[in-house]
Amino acid sequence: RAAVAKYCKQLPPDSVLANCFCYTAAFSVYASKANELLKTINVDQSAGALELARESFDVNGLPTERHEFLEEDVFAYLET
Repeated sequence: RAAVAKYCKQLPPDSVLANCFCYTAAFSVYASKANELLKTINVDQSAGALELARESFDVNGLPTERHEFLEEDVFAYLET
């Protein structure tokens, strides 16, 4: 997670991180805390996991407006 934060801190504004099989979106949280202009797309087939992901953002004081939470099969998502 620290490596993700370090890498994402260096990304230009409005970069996008796809977090597949995101579960609680821990990678997205670390990345977003390092680069507040980063957009994340969090994909998981579990609605419960995506709710936990949103809660992770809230608990860490991160607004969710710049982030997507998609309830989809990751492999189908990647095909599109």
